[in-house]
Amino acid sequence: MSSTLTHIFIPLFILLIFSEQLKLSKKIIFALCIFAILPDLDVFIFHRATFHNIFVMIVPISICTFWKDIRVGCIMGFYIFSHIVLDLFNRGVYLFYPFYNKVLYFMIGVSYEDSIISPIYKLIIENELSSEFLERPIISGENTTTILLIIIMLIIVMINKHKTLNSRKFNLN
Repeated sequence: MSSTLTHIFIPLFILLIFSEQLKLSKKIIFALCIFAILPDLDVFIFHRATFHNIFVMIVPISICTFWKDIRVGCIMGFYIFSHIVLDLFNRGVYLFYPFYNKVLYFMIGVSYEDSIISPIYKLIIENELSSEFLERPIISGENTTTILLIIIMLIIVMINKHKTLNSRKFNLN
């Protein structure tokens, strides 16, 4: 399971980067970050599948439907979705529970064995949560996923800045 700080700070960081482009209030982004750990409340229900599935997204979708400002529901949904995705790469989730009672787990990492560095990528479907890697990676799936998310965010930010600079050049002429 990803750490609580990982669940909060990765989506918070993403939302703050794009807050100006999406016209999101930073106060609302910070206030709603509690939704990043909402799926972990199923610990008190004694079954991790209860809130670690795609159907928990019904709550923010419903809020988007009835709330005046759709962005609030979308921020909540993004926090919950990012939690599920991070856990999907770290021990797995019951993604389609209660209709499909198996754990889906994406394993991504880098392995170092016999002086050879090799990527690890697998889709694993199990009856229960994975307790350890099938192979011993030197970089875990959670770290790899975090690095990939940050790289993707940086590329998107650079593309947006490039478009903004080009539109300013066009307006000056």
